[in-house]
Amino acid sequence: MTKLYLITGLGEKITDQNYKDFITSLEGKYVVIPVDLGLDNSPYTFGEMLAKARAQIVDNTPDDVIMGFSIGALIAYQLATEIKFSKAIICSICSILDGDLDFYPAEEVKKIFTDKQIRDLLSSQYGRPLGLTTLLYGANETKEVIARSKKLAKQFEVLLVEINGAGHNFSGQYLQSVKNLLIQADT
Repeated sequence: MTKLYLITGLGEKITDQNYKDFITSLEGKYVVIPVDLGLDNSPYTFGEMLAKARAQIVDNTPDDVIMGFSIGALIAYQLATEIKFSKAIICSICSILDGDLDFYPAEEVKKIFTDKQIRDLLSSQYGRPLGLTTLLYGANETKEVIARSKKLAKQFEVLLVEINGAGHNFSGQYLQSVKNLLIQADT
């Protein structure tokens, strides 16, 4: 059966009800493998988080799928530039690489990231995904998430999907849209 590597966003857990419902809805179609980044109060740099995630993707095949939300989407996206998946589903990609931090007030950035993490993020670049990639964002997202999603879609010619009525929350219409995309991809 096809594996689905799933990376949640910051503060989210695979045991949250929305993720439980999502995983249950995919039973019989995918074996869901959670990728644990240990993100809560993480001292890790982006490169270290990426390496930690990469180490959890074992025995992958070209049929496997990767999916992430928010910071998990950023990790999933970067992994999809290094590892060929049949599909990468990137949900509300966190826009913090390649100069994106400049869009946020410096004092806010320093509250969230250490100096080491900031240097690492500023030196990291978005790459070209190796396989079929779909970027999704909610119509009610921040302008930074929407702008980064559109820029990546145009730059690397990947599919872009706006989810009407959705914000930066993996639930409701957002969850249903991703589920439909996965099931559609499987048929």
